[in-house]
This record gives sequence, structure tokens and C-alpha cells, in this order.
Amino acid sequence: MVNTKAVVSIVASFAASAMLIPTIRSRIHSYLCSNLHSVSSYLSSQITFVVEEFYYQELFMAVDAYLGTKLAASVGSVKASKQEGEKKIAITMHKDEETCDVFEDVEVKWKLIFKELRSYELTFNKKHKEKVLNNYLPHILQQAEAIKEDNKIRKINMLQRMTMVSSAEFHHPMTFSTIAMDEELKQEVMNDLNTFMNSKEYYRRIGKAWKRTYLIHGPPGAGKSSLIAAIANHLNYNIYQVDLSYFRQDVDDMRDLLLHYITRSVLVIKDIDSLIRPRYQEAEAGPGLGAQKQAHLLKLLRLIDGLWLPRGNELIIIFTTNHVEKVDPELLMPGRIDLQIHMSYCTISVLKQLVYRYSGVIICKPPEEIEELLEKAEVTPAEVAGELTRSTWNSDFLDRLTEFLQEKQLQKIA
Repeated sequence: MVNTKAVVSIVASFAASAMLIPTIRSRIHSYLCSNLHSVSSYLSSQITFVVEEFYYQELFMAVDAYLGTKLAASVGSVKASKQEGEKKIAITMHKDEETCDVFEDVEVKWKLIFKELRSYELTFNKKHKEKVLNNYLPHILQQAEAIKEDNKIRKINMLQRMTMVSSAEFHHPMTFSTIAMDEELKQEVMNDLNTFMNSKEYYRRIGKAWKRTYLIHGPPGAGKSSLIAAIANHLNYNIYQVDLSYFRQDVDDMRDLLLHYITRSVLVIKDIDSLIRPRYQEAEAGPGLGAQKQAHLLKLLRLIDGLWLPRGNELIIIFTTNHVEKVDPELLMPGRIDLQIHMSYCTISVLKQLVYRYSGVIICKPPEEIEELLEKAEVTPAEVAGELTRSTWNSDFLDRLTEFLQEKQLQKIA
């Protein structure tokens, strides 16, 4: 006889099992999916970094600028913008767009995500993780800084103490390809500047400020200002011209300028031999004011030599003088002036360059009379350029130039 209680117990057990099956099935499915995702992530060769915008963080802004120069033709939508003080229109990715980049044979993919904040997703093979972290991302920061600097509108500034007396956009057309100067000297200056630009790590390693100091000397009209413009254009730097008369002997103002304002710039101090009285001492009379100005210079040089010059300033310091023989010898001591540049009276080489620039005529060998007169007359490139400007449209401009040199020689004799 069948045991009724046993049957009821079995039926109840099956009923309970039937009720539990959907729950168990759901848990098994969830467990399998979770673990399959973990296994998939573990087995995947790709890894993704997320770079968020969050308060204009540096890396995000750098990626934004960098990718603007790398966008592939396949990118369907981009953003264009231009900020005040920038020369060019900036191109950046639009949301959900993707682009690829290659760095040292490592292929990466970038995607711009726009949720609550903008963010870039960087996806690449995880075996390149160290190279991406230690080389690629620092490379992006460096390139973005260069893009930012190249896009800035450069300015020329006149400084008196901490006051910017005047500031204007710098559009001087002079370059090393157009300046008329001795070819060997030109190449020497260009080589020195190129070495300087590529020596950031060298200066950091030896513990010196990233700067070069030049002394440009020669008669008025020899091309000193033109050379300064060519240097600034070559480096893509701003120019700060300092009126030393306004800086008192403790040079605290100059120290503040070097610390907080002047970077990636050409700092120009003109006519250091001048005996012009400092303006704040105009009411005073007496000897030695020129010497006091020289003392200002030497204190400034000691400041630049010392610890107050930031190590990353990237600075070219240029002193100019018409009379190098009047400059204090302490200014010219080794290690203080890195390169002396003599801009001389007009030579045959410079004359050929000026004639070609102003008339388009190539002179292989000027008339002997012009060569002799050029050596004796001591005329500057500016004077020759002025004469060529007046007579360049005449076919007899060489005859007119000969007459001009003859007059200059007579003036010198007289």
C-alpha cells in the first residue's frame, strides 16, 4: 500500500524545486556572464585609458590641441575655434568621432566621449602600456606646448621698471634669408641658435639656466636691430626691450621680470656703452653717471648668472653697443657673453646681397672702383641700402652707387 505521507512529501519537494529553478537559472546566467566578461577582459589584447576634461586639466587640453593636427580625413565632424591672441584657427574633434595615431610604431585609437564631461578614450595594445605612459603621453604634452607657442601672436614690448610702456604685435619681416650680413657669421649665429633650441635637456643636466647671451656691436646702421628681428623670427620669440635707466641699483624690478614675466623671449638692452644719464637722476649733475649705468649692467649680469633666473625660461639676452672698446671688461669675461657678433661696415659680400635684394641683379664681381671705394669710405649697409632704394630703378644704379661712395670718401677725408 502506498504511503500517502511519502507521496505528499515527494510532490512538495518537486514543487519547491520547480519554484527554485528560475532563480537558480538566473544566478547561473549572471555568474557565467560576469565571469565570461572577466575572462574576455583578461584575454583581450587592448587596454583603454580615459583622459577627462575636469577643470581644463593639462593633459586633456594637450590632447585636444595635439589631435587637432592629427585628424584623419575619415573624421566626419570637427570643431573650429579661435581665441584672442592666437594666429590660427584651432581644429578639434567633435563628440563620438574617432581618429588613429602612430607613435614609434605603436598604433593607438582616440575617441571623444561627451557625457557630463568631455573625455578622450585612448585604446591600444596593452603590451605597449609603458611606452604610452612614459613616452607617448609626455610627447603629446611637449608637442601641445609647441603648438600653443607657435600659435601665439608675438609682441615687442618696451619695459620701464615693471611697467609695460608700450606693446605692439611683432610683424617685422626680417629673417636670416633676407638679412644682408657676412655669410659665415650668419651661419655661425644660426647654428648657435639651433643648438640652443635643442638643448633643454643639456642645460637641465648641467644645472644651468636655459639661456644664451650675445653682444652685438658695430657702427650705427650696421644692421644690429635687423639681426635682433631675424633672431626673434627664427626662434618665434617675443621681444622685450629694457630701458636700463629706469632700473635702480638693487635691480629688484628686473629680478621680478625674469621670475614671473619673461620666458621664450629675446631680452634686449641697447647701447650699453651710452653715457646717457639715468632718468631718475636727471636733476643730479656730476661725473660718474655713466659708470653707475655700467654698475647697473654688472649687477644685472650677476643676477642673470645667479639663482634668480628660472631654469626653464628659454631666454636669449642681447646687449648692443656702437663702441665695444668702451664696455666694461667684466661684461666681456668668459662665460658671461656666449657670443660676440661684429656687424661691420658694408663689405663686398654684403653689397652683393643688397644689390640682389633691391634690384634683383646678381653681381658676381663688382667693378674694381666700387671695391676700392667700399674699403676706404666706411659706409654702413643701411647707407648703401638707402642709396639703392633711390636709384635701383635706373639702369645706371652702379654708376650712381660709385658717385655715392666717392662722396662718402671725400666726407671722411674732410
